[in-house]
Amino acid sequence: MQLVVVITASAFVTAGIGTGSNKEFTPGILMSFVLYIRIMSSNVVRVFENISQVQMMMVSATRLFNLIALKPEIDEEKLGVIDHEIKGEVTFNNINFSYLKNPNDLQLKNASFKAKKGQVFAFVGPTGAGKTTIINLLSKFYIPDSGEILIDNYKSSEVNEKSW
Repeated sequence: MQLVVVITASAFVTAGIGTGSNKEFTPGILMSFVLYIRIMSSNVVRVFENISQVQMMMVSATRLFNLIALKPEIDEEKLGVIDHEIKGEVTFNNINFSYLKNPNDLQLKNASFKAKKGQVFAFVGPTGAGKTTIINLLSKFYIPDSGEILIDNYKSSEVNEKSW
């Protein structure tokens, strides 16, 4: 883009020098043309930069709208309700989970534990060990590939989360 500006300005300068003896084409007019070209070219460059940014924003907006349009894998409205006071016992039975749905790349492999109400329970491990994944599974952000999560001996996949 800058090359076009330089070539155009050079053409005007050359034309101005060639017709320098002409009284109608003064150095002031030549300078005005050069400045005009610089101003216009900078505006054209900005327009092309903005077009590029708008294209990137459109791609981002498309991704965002696709994400918003996603429907949950589990329809919470069709699930049962726990009709008693929750005791707060959480059980993970042989949970396997992979973000990529690849059985060779499991974030959790045969994860099992039981946490009772009032019990202090800590998930400790290095980055990528599955601590956040466990919380995300419990919150039903993801569905385990296999195994079951129980809340007071009710399968979490069969119970509306609003009831607990």
